[in-house]
Amino acid sequence: MKRLTLLTYCFIFLVGSCALKKKQTAIVDDDYIPWSESYKLSWSDYLGTPDYSAHDAVTWVSYQTVQIGLREDAILFDIRCYFIKSKSWKRPNVSNNLLKHEQLHFDIAEIYTRKIRKEFSEFKCYSFNLDECFYELKEIREMIVKQDTEFTKQYDQETNFSKNKEKQKEWEKKIKAMLKEYEQYANPYVEVKRGH
Repeated sequence: MKRLTLLTYCFIFLVGSCALKKKQTAIVDDDYIPWSESYKLSWSDYLGTPDYSAHDAVTWVSYQTVQIGLREDAILFDIRCYFIKSKSWKRPNVSNNLLKHEQLHFDIAEIYTRKIRKEFSEFKCYSFNLDECFYELKEIREMIVKQDTEFTKQYDQETNFSKNKEKQKEWEKKIKAMLKEYEQYANPYVEVKRGH
């Protein structure tokens, strides 16, 4: 199941809100770019076919929450966000200002991925029934993804989709500060404690 937030000028942001997956590994595929502080998106990453109906660029980001292990005292997860090349596209001759705007959308997705990691690491599962634990974790994840959607809308409205350069600079500082604030949750590996 996918969630799509349509915005009127230049941006579509998609989050694959897949359920918690069990006993798989993180995505390793040339089509996916995991968020990294050292890697910045370039227009050459946008490989999808443009839809000229309304937007100048489309950025698709997917959250992945995968159970990678199970111990008596913890459930182990790998939680990451990815940019999806084949689904992201741009019109010809778009500006570098718009690319910076799109990069911040990817950065926002990383912030909310870190918030998921934080909440998972602070959660304690008291049930012996793993399905109950997964249900509660899914609820936490969905709540944070919903917060991300609202935050993203606010970002686009305040910056007018990159056209308001002053606001765009304010948001660049704000997002940088938020990434720093949640820096201790940059590690994709999370332990959810179990026990009574």
